[in-house]
Amino acid sequence: MTRATRSCEHWMALAVITAACSGVDDDAPAFRSTSTAGSATTTHAANAPSDRYEPGSSSEDEVADPEAALAAIPNEMRPTQLLPALKRRLLVPNVGKHGAAMFTDVVTVEPGQDVTFCTYVPGVTDRTLYIHDTQGAQTSSGHHAILHYTTSPSAPGTRLCDPESPEAQQGQILGGTGGEGNGAIKVPGNVVSAVPAGSQFIINHHWINTTDEPMQAQAEMITVPPDNEDNLIIARALVVTSINFAIPANQTVEHSVTCMFDRDVTLLSMFGHQHSWGTHVEAERVGSQPEVIFDHDYDETMISHPLTKDFSVEAPYQLSAGEGVRMTCQWNNNTDAALSFPREMCVFFGWQIGASADSQCVDGTWFK
Repeated sequence: MTRATRSCEHWMALAVITAACSGVDDDAPAFRSTSTAGSATTTHAANAPSDRYEPGSSSEDEVADPEAALAAIPNEMRPTQLLPALKRRLLVPNVGKHGAAMFTDVVTVEPGQDVTFCTYVPGVTDRTLYIHDTQGAQTSSGHHAILHYTTSPSAPGTRLCDPESPEAQQGQILGGTGGEGNGAIKVPGNVVSAVPAGSQFIINHHWINTTDEPMQAQAEMITVPPDNEDNLIIARALVVTSINFAIPANQTVEHSVTCMFDRDVTLLSMFGHQHSWGTHVEAERVGSQPEVIFDHDYDETMISHPLTKDFSVEAPYQLSAGEGVRMTCQWNNNTDAALSFPREMCVFFGWQIGASADSQCVDGTWFK
């Protein structure tokens, strides 16, 4: 199996994920802020009920009382500037269990611009955090917001996210949201992501302004602690994707990518991801026990609300060393221009347990 260091294309592929799995410890403050900046089931995860966030647990719904929602967020977590459109969708973390709210700065997206920013959140963690889930909200024209972390902190602030820069190529995904919706995957309550002490959170936020006017934009992410800290299981992201495809104007195209594993893999949740011209996704297990993992039509609602295939900790989906995943995508390009990565994408995403780090494979090559 070929391995390589992370590249520009690797990071851009990773940045499309609209997943979530992520926690926070239960005693003293763990994040030091220095500034105020079984059998498988298939679900649309964002529709899953939750009683953890009060008020406003879904970024799709406007909160009944935005002022009360803002008042429930500690002063040190509030942004210096808050757009009214985001205030109406505020998410409130469970501060009693040390959940945290983080905001991007307000950015300007020019007409026709397709741009990604990285907001380096002020402060670092002072101990290991265990994050069960994340939730997020974006204002209009948001494609995604992703929360991840780095163990090599940088100066806080928001800047263009250069995928070739060393700082943009490190860190682990914790979760995210797609556009103005909430794309969280629901996993068992004791499944968490671990954030080491000394880490800095980063919000990667992508915007596409299809209007003729400049647009102000802003995103929020919150962390969700586990219900309790008994028998915690660490989860990591697994990505299989392709960047080497072309979709000619006014044509339908099918493309596949296969990645083989050199170790056993244990998955709790998985889904396929495309963009606006995607029409079908299929994931197959390849190797000694070939089978279809999922196979369904695709539409734009699934960009931010993925149709997930979920398994229990007691009966996860397991692949053995020597087996692999083949991801097949179909698109219908009904425009007069050719499409390619990253305007369109073909991604298999999963949450795995028993791994020591995220796993990303691009066109058959694994990156570390």
